[in-house]
Amino acid sequence: MIAVYDVRTWQRVHAIDADSDGSSGEVTRVAIDGTGTRLAAACGTGNVLVYDVGQRAHATRVAKLEGHEEGASDVAWGAEHAGESRRRVLVSASHDATSRVWAER
Repeated sequence: MIAVYDVRTWQRVHAIDADSDGSSGEVTRVAIDGTGTRLAAACGTGNVLVYDVGQRAHATRVAKLEGHEEGASDVAWGAEHAGESRRRVLVSASHDATSRVWAER
């Protein structure tokens, strides 16, 4: 379970069941992007789950990133700049000694 709180009021904003479909196992690390609208969760199964946690009443899973052979241990958000355009980039690290870069389309 992932809980997201509003630090101004300490009220819970979202309660996310990351293992609702059995694809995550243990959540090892979470990261929220710079806009505060996307949350990434590194999971013990090797998957990385991405949720929209914007102004909606409920968090919505928008991506399930697969590719690590062992558990994902960390996630971090960044940005890629190309001329005038900018897109979110997510980096994940795993116990299989690999890291992956996931770019927003």
